[in-house]
Amino acid sequence: MSPRVALLDPPVALRFDIGSTMGISILGLGLLNLPLIVAQWLGLLAMRRRSKGGAWRCMMAGTLLSTLGWLLALIMMVMMTLLSGAFRAPEWIGLWMMLTGSSQALGSLVFAVGFAIHGAGLKREADRVTELEMIIAAQNEQLARHQG
Repeated sequence: MSPRVALLDPPVALRFDIGSTMGISILGLGLLNLPLIVAQWLGLLAMRRRSKGGAWRCMMAGTLLSTLGWLLALIMMVMMTLLSGAFRAPEWIGLWMMLTGSSQALGSLVFAVGFAIHGAGLKREADRVTELEMIIAAQNEQLARHQG
């Protein structure tokens, strides 16, 4: 048999390996989430010096959940790749996939709630600074009237 015929032999040419295919697709989804997780961690590290209130803790919990989901997806990708030779889907694989997706989604939601709480706190601070500046300007005007 010539090499050309061997390449066209359907069992060799059309070999479909579901484990490695799923592993590659999970890796692709994990790589899409990686920049978001890195950005969340960088933001938290930058905020840790300023305040560690409820908003920061909420954002930290969300980031930890997102990171856990990403790590679960990475572990699942490795397992699918290792099981690719004789792939028989274990019964727990559906639960593992649900844990991966739900922990990333829940982590993003919790982070967003913490981010909204933090933004509301910054807005209150900015309003208070504006109010104090107006009070100082009014007091300066009164002092100018009494002195002049």
